[in-house]
Amino acid sequence: MKRKNRGHEGEVALKLDISKAYDRVYWKFLKKRPIFPKRGLRQGDPLSPYLFLFCVEDLSYKPTVAEGEGQITGCQVNSVAPSITHLLFADDSFLFFKASVQEAASVKDILKRYKLESGQAVNYQKSGIFFSANVRRDKQVEILSILGVTNTISGGKYLGLPSLIGRSKKGAFNFVKERVWRKVQDWQHKNMSKAGKTVMVKNVAQSIPAFSMSCFMLPKSLCSEMEKMMNSYWWGSSSNNNKGLRWHSWSKMATAKCSGGLGFCDLHGFNVVLLGKHVWNFCQHPNSLVARLFRARCFQDKHILQAGKGTGSNFIWIGIWEAKENLKKGFRWIMGDGKNIKAFRDPWLKDKPDFCVEDGPLNGIKNESVDNYFRPGTKEWDVHKVVQAFHTDDVQHVLQTRIHPATVKDRIAWHSSNTGMYTVKTGYQFWLSQNNVESPTLNAKSWNSIWKLQVPYKVRTFIWRFCNNSIPVRNNLRSRGIDIPIICPMCSNDVEHLLHIFFDCPYAKDCWQKANLRYAMQEVESAPVWLLEKMATGLIEEKETVAMTLWGELSYSVGMILRNEVGQFIQGKNMRFQGQVTVLEVEARGVEESIRWIEELGLHNVEIESDSETTVKAMSKTMQYYNEVGHIIELCRVKLQQRQDLLLNHVKKQANCVAHLLARVPCVGSGGGGGDGTNAVVVVVVPLAPPHSLL
Repeated sequence: MKRKNRGHEGEVALKLDISKAYDRVYWKFLKKRPIFPKRGLRQGDPLSPYLFLFCVEDLSYKPTVAEGEGQITGCQVNSVAPSITHLLFADDSFLFFKASVQEAASVKDILKRYKLESGQAVNYQKSGIFFSANVRRDKQVEILSILGVTNTISGGKYLGLPSLIGRSKKGAFNFVKERVWRKVQDWQHKNMSKAGKTVMVKNVAQSIPAFSMSCFMLPKSLCSEMEKMMNSYWWGSSSNNNKGLRWHSWSKMATAKCSGGLGFCDLHGFNVVLLGKHVWNFCQHPNSLVARLFRARCFQDKHILQAGKGTGSNFIWIGIWEAKENLKKGFRWIMGDGKNIKAFRDPWLKDKPDFCVEDGPLNGIKNESVDNYFRPGTKEWDVHKVVQAFHTDDVQHVLQTRIHPATVKDRIAWHSSNTGMYTVKTGYQFWLSQNNVESPTLNAKSWNSIWKLQVPYKVRTFIWRFCNNSIPVRNNLRSRGIDIPIICPMCSNDVEHLLHIFFDCPYAKDCWQKANLRYAMQEVESAPVWLLEKMATGLIEEKETVAMTLWGELSYSVGMILRNEVGQFIQGKNMRFQGQVTVLEVEARGVEESIRWIEELGLHNVEIESDSETTVKAMSKTMQYYNEVGHIIELCRVKLQQRQDLLLNHVKKQANCVAHLLARVPCVGSGGGGGDGTNAVVVVVVPLAPPHSLL
């Protein structure tokens, strides 16, 4: 419509705004449907959106009938395209008609009858209208006066996406970048570990552009800027709002974990595979409205996989076409009746890398379909025809292709999936392989072993940084242009590099001695290389001990606070224990120590609150634990059963903030990873009344 500047008949798009859409529905209108309301409908009722669909169904029906009776005429992108009179999404509605006084009056009458029957009133003051470029100004004024609409659609958003896209594609989607920036700025004020930042980037920041990317191909420069934001946030410091050193580029971090990356997404590649869903849907549902619309506008006489970009194409099609070009080598035809597969053009040979025949036909006939090489009246290959038409290398591949005995149509399959169905996950993996983002690595086993370690995620992230030589030791900082002394400040005997500070320094040797590990590092040239080899060949227990020793001292902490039932702080206590244990064992040890503390203080009518739901459930059930934590759980069960005035309950983590801070106090100043190690927190509540009266 925006480009239609020829012809005498213009077109109009009317965007409706329904006044209080979910609150103004007549029961007598709904009673026409096969439902039996008995108790009425309240605002916020989860059933109300479903009942509203009955109203929208009637609104969808009326323009269709009006078009059949010749009262209105739908819009067409060209003469062979389907006619569209309306597009509806819940209470967001568009009506399309010719720019004439008669059709405007018919639309006004349709909306009036819809209001009388259903109770749904259109707010014309908030509704918007858009005219095609060939509608004269005087006719626009007439139509506006008939409909009572004052707002014209010149921009803005519809369903969270730009309604109109001009020359500046980057400017149209700058709101996506701003949303990512606001999220990152908000996180800058929160003290998160690298593991926490990884979770936030993967599950929040990378998902923000996904909705826009599912419809449009965002400019590469915009994707690059968002990636730089996320990369800067991941490497930056939360405490002093410092951007920090970016030890690796986003392209390195966006590779798979088995290739030495962190598994972040390449946003442009993610955009490509999301638009690939449209290519897949066009193949599988060619008669859907959107497929018919694009086929009429962009590839009338071709299959989607052979469609060209075209001249003067719209922005949405350009994105879909680019996705198709990036992914088309992963699609292939599955043989059915052979009528839709062009033998020398389409990919259909399963056993060949590109699924296509080598060259053109030997018999000179290029556009023959595959069924022409069947024996007449059968579903078997005509060997003589195949040998005459195909090159020697392809004959065997053709004859080995199975022909389905039943009468089924040819169909498109996605070769990179076991089911043949295109998914975003398999599409992204294919895109990575096609763009050489995932370079083969000899250390895949080592990288995989790091992420399989049964240690806290932040420890695994630290080991990843160690193996990538991105730990800010003095030698690495000097190589980055930071003018600082490079001699180890702890022993003053050698340059502070990874091998020295984690292995050769006397302090480091003392840590390894406490962990009962001995390694001859005299001939080791690179600590990251040594650790990668250890991750690939070492025993599981040894690898986990090495990881925890490199991270810091093998210890964990317990924080406990004592307060009354109105929240007044009475007393606090924290404890540190040596050893490497599971998270469940840490939390269970916290409950055990809290019970022991209660007994030492001689308290009665006490409620213990833990934010570990797993631990609370383990102590309330009779399931047997045969590992080390089983002794702790059994002891706590006995104590809780013996004392009826002792209760153990689960609370959310936010309710134990003070105990969390207290548990981290003993860890401050420890080596390696710092003071956010594994800890358990428990709140001990001394009620002012008997336990049974507590809420």
